[in-house]
Amino acid sequence: MPQSLSRVVIHVIFSTKDRYPWLDINVRSRMHAYLATVCRDERAEPFRVGGVADHVHLLTTLPRSLSQAEMVEGLKKKSSKWIKELAPEYRKFYWQRGLWSIFGEPKPAECCVGIYREAGGTSSQPYISRRIPRLPEQT
Repeated sequence: MPQSLSRVVIHVIFSTKDRYPWLDINVRSRMHAYLATVCRDERAEPFRVGGVADHVHLLTTLPRSLSQAEMVEGLKKKSSKWIKELAPEYRKFYWQRGLWSIFGEPKPAECCVGIYREAGGTSSQPYISRRIPRLPEQT
């Protein structure tokens, strides 16, 4: 019987609009949990979800039925809608356009785990963001 197998692991990073610190300590872990749920709903396997007040990191598989753009668009849309319905103070929440990602295999992806530990602190400039170029502005 023919079948298609795929296991692509991606590390995706996207930020809040204008890097505004929307994801305060009160909502951050809930947002991370929600993003993991959206990944599972899309048949992706989230390994880690983390980040700080102005951006998130997701280490997950990419479902073979979705492109990277489709998956990230779904994550952003669903999580944006969710947080806006959570409380009135989040009604102006938006994700920044664009993303940054690394494709890899499960073994190299294991080395990303330390990034989440270092980025999970209270610093507004976490370990990995110092290594990532800013995305060009869309005109």
